[in-house]
This record gives sequence, C-alpha cells and structure tokens, in this order.
Amino acid sequence: MASLSAIIICLLTGLSAATESPAPSPSTTTVAPGPGDPGFDENRKVFPAIEPREPKAKVDMATEASQKAKAKKSPKKKPKPKSTLLPDPVPRTAWGSTSNTEADLLWTDARQSFEASRFEDAFGKFKRLQDRYPGYSFYSLLPFWIGETALRLEDWEFARKQLRAFILNEPNSKASLSARFELSRVFVAKKQLNDAYLTSIEILNALKKVKLKEGDPAFEAAALLIRAEGLMAVNDWRRADLSVQSALKVMPKPVVIDPSTATASPSPEPCPSPSPTPSFTGLVDPTNPTAVAPSPEDAVPAQPEASPSPSETPAPPLPMIPELSIESLRIRASLIALRIAIHGCERYPTGKRLAEDQVLDQLDRRGDCLIQAFGKVRDGLRVKIESRLEETPQKILIAAVDRISGELLDTYQEAWARYFLVSDRPPDPIKPRTQQQLNQYRFELSDKLLQRAHLKRLQWVDLAKPMTSSDEGLSETRVRQVRTLLRSIEKMGRAQ
Repeated sequence: MASLSAIIICLLTGLSAATESPAPSPSTTTVAPGPGDPGFDENRKVFPAIEPREPKAKVDMATEASQKAKAKKSPKKKPKPKSTLLPDPVPRTAWGSTSNTEADLLWTDARQSFEASRFEDAFGKFKRLQDRYPGYSFYSLLPFWIGETALRLEDWEFARKQLRAFILNEPNSKASLSARFELSRVFVAKKQLNDAYLTSIEILNALKKVKLKEGDPAFEAAALLIRAEGLMAVNDWRRADLSVQSALKVMPKPVVIDPSTATASPSPEPCPSPSPTPSFTGLVDPTNPTAVAPSPEDAVPAQPEASPSPSETPAPPLPMIPELSIESLRIRASLIALRIAIHGCERYPTGKRLAEDQVLDQLDRRGDCLIQAFGKVRDGLRVKIESRLEETPQKILIAAVDRISGELLDTYQEAWARYFLVSDRPPDPIKPRTQQQLNQYRFELSDKLLQRAHLKRLQWVDLAKPMTSSDEGLSETRVRQVRTLLRSIEKMGRAQ
C-alpha cells in the first residue's frame, strides 16, 4: 500500500508540472505565435512581448538639402585655444620702466650711436626698443633702422628680414623705396643678383605710386643701376649697358672737377642753412594777399612755443643712405660701365688655338681696350663731393664715395692682372707640335707678348700719372688710391 501511494503522488506531481509553462533554456529559440495562439493580437499583428520598431519619419528632400546648405555656410566655431602663457614669475616692475621718457632716451641714444658709426651699440639699443616698447610712437620705423644697422654690420640675413618687414608695413611710401634699395644691396652682397634684379623692378613699379619731390630723382637711377647688375649676371651685357646709359640720363649731373680750372685750394666751407621764414607780422600776408592785415595795436606778440617731447614730434627722417647720393650713384655708374667695357676687352683671345700673328694682334687689341677703359675710371674719380651737409653726415658721405672709388680702381687693377696672365700663357698653335717644340713656342711667344704688354702699360702710365698731381684737383684719398694703382700695375710682369 505504501508503494502504491508513492506511485500515485509521483504521477500527480508530473501532471501539474506539465500544465505549467516551462522557462525557455538559453539554447532554445523563441517561435513567434500565430493566429489562434494565446497572446496573439489581431490588430497589431505582433506578439505583445516583442517591442516593434518605430517607423522612419518621412523627410522632405528640399528641407534636408536646405539644412545641409546652412551647415556648410555656417560652420561650427572652433573653441579658442587656451592661453599657454604662464603667470609671470616676477612682478611687472621687475621688467623695467615702460614710460615714454625711457623710450625717448633710448631712441635718442640709439640714433646718436648710429650717426657716430658705433653700429653694434646702436643695434642693441634699437633692438631693445623694439622688444620692450611695442606702443612707442616711432615703433613702425624701427625695422628700417635695425635693418640698416645690420647691413652696416654685414649681417645680411637679419637685415633682409627687417627691411622686408618694413616694406610690407609701408609698401607705397617714399621710405619703402629706400628700404627696397637697401634690400637690393643685401642681395648684391649675398651674390643673389637675380633677387636684386627683381627688387629693382619693384622700385621702378613703386615709383609710379609714390609721389616724389623734384629733388628726389636718385631712386630711379639707383634702380636702373641695380637692374644693370642683374642683367650682367645673366650675361645680357647689351641691355646692361643701355640700363647704365638710362641711369646717367635721369640723374642730375654733379659737379665734376675741371683740371684746367682746378687749384690746390682748401675745401669750401659748408653752405649755410637758409634762415627760417619769418612769421607773418607785416601788413600783407604773402599766403593770402586779399586778407585784411591787423593793425599794430591789435597785433598779439608771438609767444614762444613749448618744445614737444620726442614722443609727440612727427616721425624723424630715416637714416641717411650715402649710396643714394648723386656722387655715389655717378661713381657706381662708372664702375658698372667699366665692368661692361672690361668684359668687351677680355673677349680676346677668341680661341684656345690661334696662329702666332692672331695672338699678337688680339692681345694688342686687349691692351688698347684697357687703356681706353681708363676713361671710365677717370670720370668716376673726377666726381666732386659738394659740401652741403653737416660735419658728421658729410664724413659718412665722403667715406662711402671713397669706398666706391676704391672698388673702381680695384676692378681696373684686376683687369690688368688678367691681361698680363694671358700674355704669359698664350694660346697653343693650330698645328700640332712635339712637347719640346710646344714649350719653345710658348716661351718665345710669351716673351714677345710681355714686351708688348709693357709698352701698353707705359702708354697707360702717361695717362694716369697726371692724376696724382695737385693740378688735377682730386682729394688726398683719391690721389693716394691712384698712386697705389700705379705701383701695383708697374710691378706686373716683371717676374717673367
């Protein structure tokens, strides 16, 4: 009986478990109910336990296109980057005073150092003024002053950056023409003659936009001379010669020493500066003749005006560029013309193998050409420096002119040195010869050529020696330069 009761209990327990809904195992798949199954909804056609997907909203194509266009027109603004500046580790007063008084003193000291040719001292002061006083009234002029000082110190790259910055700030001013001229000098010093040529084109184009006074024709002449040097670098000698001739036409003629009237008199005194125009105190105003003049009783005595501080005065003139003076440009034109003439002389001899009579004839032509080219040197040395400036600027101008004169004489001396070198090493003959015959031919021909070169030198000495006398009217520095040239050329060819 006990076993029968246990069997009945087990059967009843299994039947109750079968009627309950078993939990699905992870491995079994759920089958969606169909019509007639419990939990099926005829309206939604889905099982209520499964959440349906929301249908996609209908979007108008025109609206979507307009939204995309607006997004393109108004891009999202990028957030401003956070400042990376660290807080000052020291108080502001430790940086030094930033008053205009100190800036004015620093400006005055820097200019005085520059005018006294203490360029290293002036460079440090100008740079300090540029770094510490960005709100100074003359701040826009500092790149020019710093670039000019760096140019005098032969720091070409730093001078280029400062002068270019000044030109970008004031592209159509008269000061920019001076800066462009100095920039071209930097390119010439760095042997970047193509950039110098392009800078000369910039100067000629800027001259059409800048209103110059009647006494400022030097910029066009300077640009034409720089253009000639650029053309010489690409072996366009004909156009270079035309550019020099154009420069000589546009620049006013300076005073040239006339040997027939020159005397050994002391240099003239500087021209006195014109007296300032008196203020209107008479009966007629020269600027407005129709105005009614005040009576002497109503006249108010003129009160002396207080001198403004340097920060309130108008912008001072830029540094004097002695290379832009008429005297310097005249001698520079003679120098370039001399180089062009020497290039024409040195086309002889015309080949590596020539007959003996051809070699003698062509080198004679080269010597005659060098003697004729001395006229360019003489024209440059006879340019007189007028005493129209104060003592210090006049000394700077004289030093610049003497430097260009020395370059002129050095160029001529080097041409004679090459002439004697070619005379000592003539071209080979056309017909082939043995080495012994060739050595004998070279020795005999070079001896003939050196003798003829010596005769050409004597002809040149007869032209150059009178320039060392006091009757020529040259300055002591130029007379000394000519004597040095004579001694140097007289020593050439003596060792052979």
